[in-house]
Amino acid sequence: MHSDPRHAARQVRWLGGLPRRDLLLLPLLALVTLIGLLVASELGARLYAPAHEAMHCIKSDATLGFGHGRPHCIEAAKIPEGPEVTYAFNACGYRSTAPCPAPKPAGVRRVAVMGASFAMGYVVPYEESFGSRAERGLTTACKSPVEVHNLAALATNLVGVYHELDEALSLQPDMIVLAILPYDLEEGLPAEQLRNRDHPQPAAEAPGNPSLLTQLATLSKSSRALTVARHLMFEDRDLYARTYLLSGEKADFLRVPLSPSWEKRLGDFDELLGAIADKAKASGVPVALLLGPQRAQAVLMTEAKRPPGIDPTALPARIGEIARHHGVLMIDTTQDFAKLSNPERMIYTVDGHPDGAAGGVIAGSLVHHLTRDPGSPFGGCARIP
Repeated sequence: MHSDPRHAARQVRWLGGLPRRDLLLLPLLALVTLIGLLVASELGARLYAPAHEAMHCIKSDATLGFGHGRPHCIEAAKIPEGPEVTYAFNACGYRSTAPCPAPKPAGVRRVAVMGASFAMGYVVPYEESFGSRAERGLTTACKSPVEVHNLAALATNLVGVYHELDEALSLQPDMIVLAILPYDLEEGLPAEQLRNRDHPQPAAEAPGNPSLLTQLATLSKSSRALTVARHLMFEDRDLYARTYLLSGEKADFLRVPLSPSWEKRLGDFDELLGAIADKAKASGVPVALLLGPQRAQAVLMTEAKRPPGIDPTALPARIGEIARHHGVLMIDTTQDFAKLSNPERMIYTVDGHPDGAAGGVIAGSLVHHLTRDPGSPFGGCARIP
């Protein structure tokens, strides 16, 4: 049986003059090339920005799921954007050099720092963390020993802070400092955790089969090549700020009026901060709320002209109102960063945590406010340069 030459001619034209097997081989070759480029870029990024982020000194709390330090544990960790950092935890599992547990010696004043990774000084060498710097600054200003006990826990939320409050009060502190970033409010507080804060329930197990979207998001976060690309791209402060404002609802704390979801977050924060303040006051311990900067917020605070409806001071102002309502000393460090040139350079581009240089600004603001507030136990201390 003879083939139709007209059909053969049409087939040749349809294939562009290529053999039929190339329909398979060419896409396969393109796919192999793409995979090779991705693998090469990932390997190159891991050489360019090495990291080892897993921390074995952190143990997970069985109830609320956040990470405490293991007593007497020391280890080093590194994020792609920053230097290797040593984390050392004392006998109580705090990232502090002050002895613990120990009765407070006569003539010694104590500060208990509480919060999450920002409060702990994550990705910052201990001596550059705001807690360590504030300890030295207050000791110098007061001309008497001051101890800072850092009870902050990785990946905790404000319900977790409330859960640790009794432990903080058992240290007989002269003041409690709750340190937060806007990120700590971004996630919101689970309604059940907030409602059962005095009787916390074990954390729910994560679903066994995450969605494809969740798996892709996890994969993108673990990609070193994407991390390096984002870091290099977002070193452009204007591009970073514009892109962040497009990131949806999480950026709405920069807009006025605040969105209903952010109003809900602030309502829950109001309730919980009031509970923290009441419990501390019952023990005769004043509370200070320290607010650190978010990177896009730091950019926008130093911009002479902002997009319509954007106000990076709106959230700090509302948090300040809530703090004052509960008799809590508000320490808004974002105002100190707004006085600097390019303060966003002190905040890691992708990771989002303030670096060691920012720790100096934050500690300076903390010492300044504590030594000038008449209701602070450090109010009578001398001014430091």
